[in-house]
Amino acid sequence: MSNEPIEKRARELLRALCLLPIRAGQDAEIALIVAALTPQWQPIESAPKDGAFYLATNGKDQRVENCPEGHVAGIWQRIDGDWRGSALGDDSTHWMPLPAAPEVA
Repeated sequence: MSNEPIEKRARELLRALCLLPIRAGQDAEIALIVAALTPQWQPIESAPKDGAFYLATNGKDQRVENCPEGHVAGIWQRIDGDWRGSALGDDSTHWMPLPAAPEVA
């Protein structure tokens, strides 16, 4: 289940909130909202298994990879209904979602 619509709305609300004058004590609330919206490293066991790409690390190196159901982590593309690509190994320990693409006017 994706939280994208919730996160998108939260970001819109944060942007709108930032346009308002900040009252005393709101700095801490804003900092909490920003922290909650910032992606955090998660254990690799919880990484998506639907073929979605994510940022992975082994504690030293970072790379973009995906892991479709029944495959090991690597760079996989869906071609003619099958997953084709190559495995990168299984040394990743943590993952986080990729950032959203920039909005193009």
